[in-house]
Amino acid sequence: MDEATAQLEVLWNAPLGIAFVDQELRILRLNRALAEMKGLPLPEAHSGKLLADVLPPGEASRDLIERARRVLVTGQPLTNVELEWGTREQPGQHRFSRVSCHPVHDGVEVVGLCVYVEDITERILVEEARLVSEAGLRRLFDSNLIGILVWERTGRILDANGRLLEMLGYRREDLKSGGLDWLAITPPDDVGAHERGPEELFSSQVPSERELVCKDGRRVLVLLVGAFFEGSRSEGITFVLDITEQKHAREALRESELRLRGVVAALSEGIVFHDASGAIGFSNAAACRLLGLTQDQLHGRTSFDPRWQAVKEDGSPYPGEEHPVMLAQRTGTPQLDKVMGIYRPDGSRVWLSINALPLSGPDGRTPRGMVASFFDITGRKETEAALRVSEERLRMAMDSAAIGTWDFNPVSLGLLWDSRTRALFGLPPDASADYGVFLSGLHPEDRERTEQAIQAALRPESGGHYDIEYRTVGLQDGVERWLAAKGRAWFDDKGQAVRFVGTVLEITQRKRTEASARFLSEASRLLAERLDRPEEMLQRVARLTVSTLSTYCIMIVVQEDGGLSRVAGAHRDASKEVFIRASSKLGTGAREPTPLLEVVRTGRSSLVRDFTPEVRQRYAVSPEHLDVMNTLDACSMMCVPMKARGQVVGLMLLAAAAPQRRYDEQDLVLADELAQRVGMALENIRLFREAQHAVGLRDEFLSIASHELKTPLTSLKLQHALIDRFLGPETRAAVGPRLSAAIRQVERLSSLVGSLLDVSRIGAGRLTLEPIDMELTQLIREVMDRFSEVFAVAECTVDFPATPPVRGYWDPLRLDQVIVNLLSNAAKYGAGKPIHVRVEVEGAFALVMIQDQGIGIAPDDLPRLFSRFGRAVSERHYGGLGLGLFISRQIIEAMGGSIRVESWPSRGSTFTVELPLRAGPPKTP
Repeated sequence: MDEATAQLEVLWNAPLGIAFVDQELRILRLNRALAEMKGLPLPEAHSGKLLADVLPPGEASRDLIERARRVLVTGQPLTNVELEWGTREQPGQHRFSRVSCHPVHDGVEVVGLCVYVEDITERILVEEARLVSEAGLRRLFDSNLIGILVWERTGRILDANGRLLEMLGYRREDLKSGGLDWLAITPPDDVGAHERGPEELFSSQVPSERELVCKDGRRVLVLLVGAFFEGSRSEGITFVLDITEQKHAREALRESELRLRGVVAALSEGIVFHDASGAIGFSNAAACRLLGLTQDQLHGRTSFDPRWQAVKEDGSPYPGEEHPVMLAQRTGTPQLDKVMGIYRPDGSRVWLSINALPLSGPDGRTPRGMVASFFDITGRKETEAALRVSEERLRMAMDSAAIGTWDFNPVSLGLLWDSRTRALFGLPPDASADYGVFLSGLHPEDRERTEQAIQAALRPESGGHYDIEYRTVGLQDGVERWLAAKGRAWFDDKGQAVRFVGTVLEITQRKRTEASARFLSEASRLLAERLDRPEEMLQRVARLTVSTLSTYCIMIVVQEDGGLSRVAGAHRDASKEVFIRASSKLGTGAREPTPLLEVVRTGRSSLVRDFTPEVRQRYAVSPEHLDVMNTLDACSMMCVPMKARGQVVGLMLLAAAAPQRRYDEQDLVLADELAQRVGMALENIRLFREAQHAVGLRDEFLSIASHELKTPLTSLKLQHALIDRFLGPETRAAVGPRLSAAIRQVERLSSLVGSLLDVSRIGAGRLTLEPIDMELTQLIREVMDRFSEVFAVAECTVDFPATPPVRGYWDPLRLDQVIVNLLSNAAKYGAGKPIHVRVEVEGAFALVMIQDQGIGIAPDDLPRLFSRFGRAVSERHYGGLGLGLFISRQIIEAMGGSIRVESWPSRGSTFTVELPLRAGPPKTP
């Protein structure tokens, strides 16, 4: 073996990743270091493979391939390019590499590349950790919780925070001018400090007490701890705690210790101090919270305590001797960012990032303990685990979902489709494709906006993002499909798009489901609008159907004799609706068995995917009918029954005339659902008409019964009046109270009969008003005078202050009826409590307010209070039909006014009647 070969062999076995590739970037050879670095199988297994096939997928790999190709073209080496990519074993993590590509020449021709890869992940991560540490230190520096100074080993102080300047009596200007240095703050009589120099004074990692000199000559006793910055022997940082008062009193020392403990306790990170034996001597509140233990439970524990249930990241047990604290004690070096899982007493697991630092004694050599800080990274671990699961699910979804891919070159307009993309555009797997083929496969209505989205994605300001949904019409199969396309464009240094790649996914089913839901929702709305006009309702549904589901639609009802009769029909082309009417007239007159009558007989839907001329002949009932069907030229057809009460009440015929449109089972399900809703609507129309008829009969009965009851009640009132007139004193004393009770009952019965008569009039629209110019306050006082006995029995006082006359154009008898209803209710439900009546004029309206302090009305009962037979209390306790407020509302609204109520349980009610002041004809009720 010659010297060059030996040197190459040494280099090949070095920990540097090396690969030789040819002009096509196929691997000729790669060393074991590169295979292990990228998580690949043995190097021999990759000979002949493309470099892109063995690199992890992602941005870094694509970038490297592009750069390598440029080296092959230009012959200029690529050196020290740092790349970031994910590993194959752990997709949730990233690695960093420094890559160089050098051309291999055969004479003057570049025949391949030698690729060098150096793993720099650890350096990058260390640098990131350093930046995080510096940020934390800056926050502590600015917090002024403790004095901090930054120094050079020469004794010059580079920076100090506000706490230190305040402690020593210096200003920021003194620091900038150089007036604050090691000599200025070191007592001149401290011979030892002058002998040891500033380096030993400031860099001691063991807290030590020192006296420092203030600007005004005072001396303060401080606790110093410091160190050189990592990787530096010229600059460092020192933390300074003023402990002057400790030399004066023990209490002052305890207070200072409490302050220091408070700082530690206030930290969100857990802090634990171990003594030289490894036992815990102190823990802050955050440590107790994170570990789920009290300070007493933590005190004295070591890492070897069997009660710890610690695990590594892979789930294996974490031995006590490997705990970061034990490693720090054993090695004498800090242990940083060690991840440990701890099972707490409640069974929950918390993941911690632990830093452990050994604490040296006064001699700087003998360890006197360790300090550990840790914080909760459970959220981060759970996120990483969830990310791994998500990535695995995504991988499985990509494997199982029929997703197509495409690759477009914006410069050459070259387009690469996989077989799935070709199928989604209605092409066989071996069909050629280019940008023109893509455009021709788009639905005409979507072509322009799709092109606009592509052009936008190819502009650098868009970020290269592409996300759109569009329709395709199969170039060979003619099938219409919905696709969701996503992609990303890549740009060169000049902002020119050089590559555009992405995926397509068929979403036809989703779009059909969404369209079906919208269609059925709109159909339901139309079916609920015109129950009084069924033909108009069905015609509107037919027009909705031809706008979305079919080319034409015919709705037929079954007659009582079993025949068929068209009630609605529509065509997408309005000029052809004359043929729809002709087809309906000819096709529904058959008496012999036909496919339509067969659907009526069996109640089963019929789907004809291909409505060929032969099939049309079976559906035609006459030559004329066949001619009309041929003119309409349907390609596919559905006939579905409309059912109600388990019987077929009609048929709905849907036809598609577009050549590429063929109905399938999903269309039949949608048509069946529509037919079911139409059938239900027809049944609702029947029930609505029956209900209208029943209500009419009821109102007629109430009107007749009320009129028939009025006559005997009037006679009975006259008889009571005659009896009252001829009663003598002795007889009156005996029967007078009973006669009064009888008169009241007759009046109550007369009022109830009047209410029933009013209800029947309102229902029939025959409530009439006779408005005149009248004065409102006088009417109210007359009603109050008539009700004086009612108020006396109810023990209610009525307050109606003097009010100026209020005139308007109203019906006095009907207004009297409303006031009577409101005052009687106030006396009934507010017995024993005062009633307040007010009349006010507000703008163009007169307001009548009647307030009681009775039982009130619950909020849930207010909406139905003015409805027919609406009640808010039990009729067993208060009686009545629940018609008074209903009739009052109808009367007031007929006068152009309104009535409302405000009420709260146990706080009474206030009814407000609002009447228009201007004269005019009454409102038709």
